[in-house]
Amino acid sequence: MKGRVRLVWSIVAAGIALLAGISQSGCYTRTASKPREESTIKILGLLYGQYMGQHMGKAPPNEQAFREFVQRQTGFLKQFHIENSEDVFRSARDGEPYAVLYGDLSRTGQLLGAPVIAWEKKGVNGRRYIVNTLGSVKEVTEEEFTKLVPSS
Repeated sequence: MKGRVRLVWSIVAAGIALLAGISQSGCYTRTASKPREESTIKILGLLYGQYMGQHMGKAPPNEQAFREFVQRQTGFLKQFHIENSEDVFRSARDGEPYAVLYGDLSRTGQLLGAPVIAWEKKGVNGRRYIVNTLGSVKEVTEEEFTKLVPSS
């Protein structure tokens, strides 16, 4: 179990370091080139990964703990032109709050080698955005969604 926690923590830390390096080099254009609805779930995933990185690889235990963490990340949010931390938790496409997994991450599948941690509740036209702990976003069909998030 300790080995798995170290691996998750290492992956999260590497992802954050990679994003920081790309951002500083000017190669990363924040989220301006992405639709707003994709960018907010991406930011949610990145913040979730940061939480894990600061808590020995552990996922937030509940919504309150994660919301409090996000509220303290004002500098990070400002980089993405987000003034209200609540905006990170709601999909602009379906108007619903994102479904976010807390605690045990073994209940979902993997997206690009990292656990899926949040998704749109309804999505649009039979497709939903999902995000993993590294901020990787994918728009999936309902069939793909059911395979990646079987307990939803």
